[in-house]
Amino acid sequence: MNKFAKFATFSILGLALLITPHASHAYYAATPTANKFTTTVTANKKSYGSGESIELSGQATPYEEGRKLSIIVRDGASNIMVLKTVPVNPDGTYTYSITDTSTWKKGTYNVAAQYGSSDVNIGTTIVSFDPSVKAEPAPVATPTPEPTKKADDEPVKKTSEKQAKKAEPKKVKEVKKPVKKTKPKKN
Repeated sequence: MNKFAKFATFSILGLALLITPHASHAYYAATPTANKFTTTVTANKKSYGSGESIELSGQATPYEEGRKLSIIVRDGASNIMVLKTVPVNPDGTYTYSITDTSTWKKGTYNVAAQYGSSDVNIGTTIVSFDPSVKAEPAPVATPTPEPTKKADDEPVKKTSEKQAKKAEPKKVKEVKKPVKKTKPKKN
């Protein structure tokens, strides 16, 4: 090999070593972030029946804009029944409702909330489910009627039937007395 070829080869190799970043430099170039998050999760009840909504809520700290929280619900055999990503409010709170429990069987379920990577404090709670227990229907609200208005837009007072009958004018019996005919007096 001639001198020029050797020089060119070593120059390219040396230049390549200078340009290529070393792994150690990339690793130490920035301060690693802690990524330590804590979550809590609670359910509005401990036991649920078929058709009931499971209301979950909790806190994720510290809040990080754009980071989502994962809700994971597992049955007793560790099968994932729910895996949902939910947003966290700026104050760190979150809520989520599980409304479809049609495939759930009787038993206990582990509910976990994870906010961040694997290096976190995961909040958990346990709920029980029994599909034979039916949700009680919510009481039907009876609407209160609004009073009707007079022509001049003043509310009309409503009265009951009993009050209305009392307010009716009473019928007066007409009594006919025989009229005595008198004879004119003579003077």
